Amino acid sequence: MRRALLILALVGCSRGEPPAGPADAAATAAADAGVADLMRQLKAQAADARVEAARRLGAMGATAREAVGALAATLQDPETRVRLAALDALHALARAKVALTEALAPLTAALKDATAAVRARAADVLGRVGDAAFVEPLRAALADADATVRAAAARALGRLGPPAKAAVVELTARLEDADHAVRLWARQAITRLEPMNAASMREIVEALQDPDTTALLRARLTQIAAGWLRGDAELAAEPLVEILREASPEHEAEIRWLAVRAARVAGAHDDALMRELVRALTDDRGNLKREVLDTLAAYGAQARAALPDVLPALKDADATVRAAAARAATAIGEAKDTLPALIAALADDAAAVREAALEGLATLGAAAREAAPKVRAALADAAADVRAAAARALTALESFTEDDVAALLKALKDSEPQVRAAAAAALGKAGALLDDAAALADALVTALGDDAAEVRAAALRALAGLKGYADKVLPAAMKALATGEDAVREAALEAIALLGDQARVALPVLRRLADSDNATLAALAQKAIGAIEGGGR
Repeated sequence: MRRALLILALVGCSRGEPPAGPADAAATAAADAGVADLMRQLKAQAADARVEAARRLGAMGATAREAVGALAATLQDPETRVRLAALDALHALARAKVALTEALAPLTAALKDATAAVRARAADVLGRVGDAAFVEPLRAALADADATVRAAAARALGRLGPPAKAAVVELTARLEDADHAVRLWARQAITRLEPMNAASMREIVEALQDPDTTALLRARLTQIAAGWLRGDAELAAEPLVEILREASPEHEAEIRWLAVRAARVAGAHDDALMRELVRALTDDRGNLKREVLDTLAAYGAQARAALPDVLPALKDADATVRAAAARAATAIGEAKDTLPALIAALADDAAAVREAALEGLATLGAAAREAAPKVRAALADAAADVRAAAARALTALESFTEDDVAALLKALKDSEPQVRAAAAAALGKAGALLDDAAALADALVTALGDDAAEVRAAALRALAGLKGYADKVLPAAMKALATGEDAVREAALEAIALLGDQARVALPVLRRLADSDNATLAALAQKAIGAIEGGGR
């Protein structure tokens, strides 16, 4: 079994990021459209248009350097897929050696995004920027609730190099993480930051010294290692196909499971490997099917051909497989193909499946608006995680009928703070779209006194987005800056930035915070100062 683990240990250290930019033809077409036109398109009403604009700007590379600010602003877009597209574009610009100075504060703030995929991608971009100022927020991200975010934070810290050496303590703690990918990226980061550290790839050294390692396994491991050293994830695809097909009988289950996980961590992808992954969906072992589904989800649109094989897994006897199928269907399919299945999954007996379906609907955004009545009903679900996911989904769907708003106002009094916080964020979005937001604003003002910091933070952000309530927001924000709770202080700084010139009285406090050792607070304070002195709002 220890030798089986080495398959993942080596592949886990290969590239976990998408390859650089699309083809030259796509970049040329994007250039023809003009950077200015694409920057305007980032504000288009249709989410698909905004996604396409971001994609094309990323394809232009250094030619689109003037779009950094516009892409950074797009990180506040209500649609998850638009925010992800903007992050992909910023990542592409960073790879093209474009300075992302204007995007640094928004990227840091994106590490706190409600969607794990956004947080993970933001960490990847920050690692690519290579600024020592991001060591602290990335260290904090190592404790994120989502494994993909923790893995991305470890990967980014490794990329930052020597300035991130202070994070070795936290990275070492991640070697005990429940998730394989997190452990492996943490080990790779430690290897880069402290090559002589006892934790740095010691399993590989042991394997090379192990006389029991067979010649065949050595050959495959050598090929995988070459893929890592050359930065070529595709080199790992062929041996992974062989491992899936020819796993040794005494450890077949473990080795097949690890090979599937390795394919995801490495980012290896080719047609033969895809066929083997789809074939593995017929395996009776739920843990293997979950890994296959998570791997297909990581491939995204590249795995679209597998959707007909993924959808039946939504009826699997294992609830964890059904939840993984909901996530995979969302990631690889188009709305027209996945929407009916996700709506049906809202009636699943398992809370984890209902939550995954709601997250999928949120990712689809306005394209899933027909599901709004069932999403609203989920605000009364017995599970708090599902209720919170329902509030976030309504926000993404931008469905704010009278019944929706009434249900969200009720959710603002939920017994669980995570639900109240999600409801506050949704009401803020609703208030910005509705003609009369007085009732919503009054409810949000009341929520400023909530016992839970996350609710007060959400209420501050929501209320600041409504026009005409500066007299309520500014005193609450100033009070929050003195509380010592970072989550609320960050929200207060964001709120003050939105108030612009109306918050001029806050300048002395902001200037002190701009010199803070806390990189996130300092960046947000500087942004707020700029908004005030620039005469915003």
